[in-house]
Amino acid sequence: MTAVRPFCGFALAAILFVASAADSAAADAPAEAACLQGSSPSVSAARVALDREPAALEPRLALSAALRDQGCYAASVHVLEEGEEWHSRNEEFQARLRTARSNVNEQQYIEGLGRAEESAKAQRNLLRCAQLADLAACDEVLKGRPDDPQILAAKGDALLKAGRPAEAATAYRRASVIEPANGTLAGRIAAAEQQRAGLATQCNSGSGAAAVQACDSALVRGAPDEFSIQRRKGLLLQGMGESSRALEAYIAADSVKSGDKSVALAIVSLTDDGKRSDAIALAARGSALLALGRGRDASAALRQARALSPGLPDLGRKLAAAERLARTEPQPAASPAAVAANVPAAAAPPPARRYSNDAPTTRSH
Repeated sequence: MTAVRPFCGFALAAILFVASAADSAAADAPAEAACLQGSSPSVSAARVALDREPAALEPRLALSAALRDQGCYAASVHVLEEGEEWHSRNEEFQARLRTARSNVNEQQYIEGLGRAEESAKAQRNLLRCAQLADLAACDEVLKGRPDDPQILAAKGDALLKAGRPAEAATAYRRASVIEPANGTLAGRIAAAEQQRAGLATQCNSGSGAAAVQACDSALVRGAPDEFSIQRRKGLLLQGMGESSRALEAYIAADSVKSGDKSVALAIVSLTDDGKRSDAIALAARGSALLALGRGRDASAALRQARALSPGLPDLGRKLAAAERLARTEPQPAASPAAVAANVPAAAAPPPARRYSNDAPTTRSH
């Protein structure tokens, strides 16, 4: 079996070459024009020389060779064919013309091999996507055929088998928009939604890594339950001691619905240690402090975030709100140490009077 594969590949490439040969004549003119757009100085000089002496042999051979060296094989043949009326009996000219035509045939053959290989690869990926639920193969096919409803549906099937129903439903819906008459897609969408609902239940009632995975699989951007799933994921991860991932989940939840007190408390708690000092974490901390009514602290965090990344969305509005809130807050009480540092020193008592012999004799010493 393996011994005949090279022959089969050669035969397929030859068939593609024959099929494309009929279109080559029509394609030669635009291909030549595109090739000549980036002509080298040698091509330009040879063209000028030939224009001066159209019937001369050497300038024509020089231009043909310069075009060949630039990879413009069809243009090289065209230049020689234009001179056949003058040099049809010249052996060197005819040898050059045969070589130039051979170069064109070789180029077309190699391009045919490439097309055959790409076609075979696409067919393999299509089979792996449809029959083996290979998601990588589905994505490869979709690169070339992004709006093919059958491939989108096949990818949805693969995602559903992989336990990713939210993404599967998205693929099915996209396919149904392109092919609304496909009656099977409504059932597939319903199946994906049912599986997603089960994972959402597991996310909300389960524990540990399995529940976190269920949250991830059930999450759909823009869905009504996006906030609750992100908040639940943060709570699960916080309970597992995964503070960094928990903070990311809470920040995602806050971006969906800002102002939730439970999320705000969690964000403040997870950023109190100062380990996250990037703009996103500082902005989330400021937003959380604002939700908790701590205007001064919120202003400080939001100013730091603005200094690091002035373009963060909604940052200016939140900072303005935090500063308005800060102006209504009572001034913090000074600490005892600060009070002591600012109290002026008490007046020194007068020095004790000493007795002296300078007193009048009538006074007792």
